[in-house]
Amino acid sequence: IEPEATQRGLSIGAVPTDARVVSDPVLLERLLRNLVLNAVRYTPRGGVLIGCRRRGGDRLAIQVWDTGVGIPGDKLAQVFDDFTRLEDAGTRGGTRGLGLGLGVARRMAALLGHELEVRSVAGKGSCFGVVVPRD
Repeated sequence: IEPEATQRGLSIGAVPTDARVVSDPVLLERLLRNLVLNAVRYTPRGGVLIGCRRRGGDRLAIQVWDTGVGIPGDKLAQVFDDFTRLEDAGTRGGTRGLGLGLGVARRMAALLGHELEVRSVAGKGSCFGVVVPRD
C-alpha cells in the first residue's frame, strides 16, 4: 500500500506496538487492508496513520486515521452499505471504486465477531477501526 500512497504524495505510517490480539490473521489483514486502501483512496493530501488503542482491559482498537475528505455525520452509517460512494468524495484521477470495500470490511468483522467503529469530520478526515480481543 505504501507505493500507492507515495505515488499520490501521501505520507503513510504506523505506530509500533507489541500488543497481541486474538483473531484470524488472514481475515483480519484483509479487513485492515480494505480500511487502509480506502483511506488512501479518499485522502487527496496529507497522510494515513495506522495504530491501536486499548478498549478496556481485554480489547484493542486497531485504527486507520486519515486526513481525507471526511464523511458527513448523516452519512456515516451508509458508508458500510454495498455500492455506496459519497458523491462529493473528491478523489484524484477518477480512482473511485465500486463502493464495496467497507461493505466487505463490515461482513469480515461480523464473521470474526469483531466490532467496526468510525468517526469522521467532513473536510478534516476519518478514523476507521476494528475492535478485537487482546491476547
